Amino acid sequence: MDKLKFWEQNDKNPIVAALLTTSLVMAAYGFIGSLVANVLVMIDIVAEKISGSEDAFSGNYFQMLTHTYERYRWMILAVTVASQFLIFLYLTVFVFKKWHGLPLKEYFRIRKTNISSIVMALGGILFILPVAISLGELSFRAFPILRELEGPGNALLKADTTLSWILVVFAIGVTPAICEEFLFRGYLHRTLSRRLGQPWAYVASGFFFALIHQNYFGLATLILVGVYLGFIFSRFDSIWPGVAVHFAYNTLLVFMTNRSEYFTWLFNDNGYIRLPYAAAGLLGGSLMVILIFTRTRLTALRTDTLAATA
Repeated sequence: MDKLKFWEQNDKNPIVAALLTTSLVMAAYGFIGSLVANVLVMIDIVAEKISGSEDAFSGNYFQMLTHTYERYRWMILAVTVASQFLIFLYLTVFVFKKWHGLPLKEYFRIRKTNISSIVMALGGILFILPVAISLGELSFRAFPILRELEGPGNALLKADTTLSWILVVFAIGVTPAICEEFLFRGYLHRTLSRRLGQPWAYVASGFFFALIHQNYFGLATLILVGVYLGFIFSRFDSIWPGVAVHFAYNTLLVFMTNRSEYFTWLFNDNGYIRLPYAAAGLLGGSLMVILIFTRTRLTALRTDTLAATA
């Protein structure tokens, strides 16, 4: 393969390409999401004005957005699925081939894994879940008004029929699990690990994963989950345990949103995680990380010979 036509040549730092590509992908995805949301809000406003009824839009912007998300939930979720596969997968592959020209399947660690790896990875996230929720609650405890910001997001998570459950789980659980792991672990983390040692690669990719989601009030939660996903990617040397964890985490949040009556034991009267469960999750999660660490061998993701064999 003639490497001279690729960006990565003459010892150029691939991290630059990875950070630029990830930022480009997320910017494109965020632009489409914002554009669709605002266009739908404007359509609703115009329709309400024409009909002479503006009750739905007498509140603030987030109330209007929540109303729009409830009305067009199916359309927004369909656009979310399509844009994630188109941008997170196709655009990443396109830029990767143009900039790096390396074997994609091997680079992204799209390889078989065993059941025990999946089980250990899932065990860790089940313990980490109450800790992650508790971290996210810190902002709400300090600024209760932030609860209003949850309206649009929760509107997309609602599922009350079989078809709506299938769509929500696919759009919120399956699609991000595949597409975000492909981008953030398969590409970004993999590239960072070629220059950074462990654990710096998965700490750095976890922080970038959190920051680029632009959910700054949930930053601590995203950092925790992002670092854990990077950790299991490094330890199991396969993208699939992270896909399973990402799917389980998002799907559990969907289930908890729609079936809150099943989780009254987990939350106190104010709607916050009970501290004993958060403490138990912290202990259990730490033990699972130690178990994974001791039962796996860190594979040298930092590989400069790929370029020579491409």
